[in-house]
Amino acid sequence: MAKKNFPNLGSNENLSRGVDSLVTNTFQESKKEVTKTEEIKIFSNKTFVVLDRDHEYLKKFVRIRAVETDSDFSQKDALIEAINLLREKYPHIT
Repeated sequence: MAKKNFPNLGSNENLSRGVDSLVTNTFQESKKEVTKTEEIKIFSNKTFVVLDRDHEYLKKFVRIRAVETDSDFSQKDALIEAINLLREKYPHIT
């Protein structure tokens, strides 16, 4: 019977990369899901009235920004950015 060769057996190569080398993609994906769940707890759904032309502008802005930055830029992100700009402009209103 032929002897099997396991070249990495007894090697410390995997230990030098630390714990991250042992973490699977499934764990990383579940970690992302936890982050999304935590994000939901921070935000709450609100309804407000907006002019149709402003809503159309917001949708167009988000589409263009997402394409230009090659990201998942959303309407929520645009509103957060707009509110942050208002806070910078009017710091005396809290």
